[in-house]
Amino acid sequence: MQKKHKILIVDDEPDILHVLNLLLSEQYETLTASNGLDSINLAKSWGPDLILMDIMMPTLDGMSACKTIRQDEETRHIPVIFITALNDNQDRIRGFNLGADDFISKPFDSDLLAVRIASKLKRLGEIKKRPPEMITVGNLSVQGRSREVKVDDEILDLSPLEYGILILLLTRQNEVVSRNEIMEEVWEDQEKDDRLIDPHLTSLRKKINLFNCEIQTVYGKGYRLKEKTPA
Repeated sequence: MQKKHKILIVDDEPDILHVLNLLLSEQYETLTASNGLDSINLAKSWGPDLILMDIMMPTLDGMSACKTIRQDEETRHIPVIFITALNDNQDRIRGFNLGADDFISKPFDSDLLAVRIASKLKRLGEIKKRPPEMITVGNLSVQGRSREVKVDDEILDLSPLEYGILILLLTRQNEVVSRNEIMEEVWEDQEKDDRLIDPHLTSLRKKINLFNCEIQTVYGKGYRLKEKTPA
């Protein structure tokens, strides 16, 4: 019998926790928490495959919890989907910069939620199946088994989506990769607006700014990873 994926549900509203647990507990192994601090501790001790996280919570908000989860080597690989009433673009950009993988607005559609969760878990499974060889390009290295990314000796805190984009560009260095290809290969959700890629690319560029290659925008076509031109 195939082992169920583990999903941590984090929200300070008991009714939301109950509904989400009811929706997901038949297909997944679930655990609930009511604040960001508990989510950090459970991410380490329970080891979920995915976290559904509210943002506005007592003790520690979801944004801060996500940031901490991304900074810890044991938990940085776990996809985080925010389920929130916040719809402001700046809030979403901040969330993506802190390592969020996706946003779902409250009130949420249960079918959409199921598709988003399945997509993230499928992608995580494919990443885990990748061979453990080291990828080295310039002063950047990726250890496939641990998903540790370094520029020189500095370990980078990348979200799963940022990691996926980076791996795609590294394996196709100097080639133009279209936005559609990124959606298909990394996001695996072709119904979503491809502009959602933008904050992830912006965040990734900031995090790899000391890398001796850069992500170039090829207007109207996509992106490519090329060695930086000496100043």
